[in-house]
Amino acid sequence: MGGPKGILDGGDSEGSGGQWRGALSVATAQHQIRLGLARQQLNKFGGEEL
Repeated sequence: MGGPKGILDGGDSEGSGGQWRGALSVATAQHQIRLGLARQQLNKFGGEEL
């Protein structure tokens, strides 16, 4: 994950195209967070692979 700097760069580049990429970066980050939480929950129940 690129972190906040990558999101800012995506949002600042060229007008609406940059904003679209920035929004996509945010959505991807949120998806990664959800995946991480799902992994943690699975690990609590002994499931190691995802």
